[in-house]
Amino acid sequence: RRRPDVEEWFGKALDAVLMASLRGGVRFLLFASSTSVYAPQGPPLVEEDAGKVAPPMASGRALLRAASGFDTTVLRFAGLYGYERAPGRFVRRVIKRGDLPVNLVHRDDAVAAMVAVLEQDIREETFNVCAEEHPSRAAFYRRAAGWLGLPPPRAESGDTSMYKCVSSQRLIRRLGFAFRHPDPLVPAP
Repeated sequence: RRRPDVEEWFGKALDAVLMASLRGGVRFLLFASSTSVYAPQGPPLVEEDAGKVAPPMASGRALLRAASGFDTTVLRFAGLYGYERAPGRFVRRVIKRGDLPVNLVHRDDAVAAMVAVLEQDIREETFNVCAEEHPSRAAFYRRAAGWLGLPPPRAESGDTSMYKCVSSQRLIRRLGFAFRHPDPLVPAP
């Protein structure tokens, strides 16, 4: 995602996968995307908001591409945490814009969302997969550092007018989905 040519590279990679899938007779794709497709626009961001404002990162723009010729269901995952993905490892000594909300999803919930889509044979839809609670960056990363036995980082305030707060309400309503880990501040494996 940090490649300077990520949009072009991703397009070529996706084309290759799609062509191989078509040749192999695949007709349904479960596309794992990211909430990076959303630009900071304020809450709540819902599935239809993707592409209304260009995402700031090229990787987010690359993920807006659709797969044609397939029944495709898109799951847009927030930042993954849980098990070996311990966000506290990446905490800097200072958290800039610490008042902003985090958009995270536990790995167990990410897998459960994929299973729910497959079991219910949901096609041609898009769902955000993000924990229901959105604690501040400062609260989350201080707690995450504590779980790892690291000193708590200092948080700075900043401009809070534009931020992302991703809603998973469509996933909850349409699939009857219940998050096992709805609050990233609660300890989880």
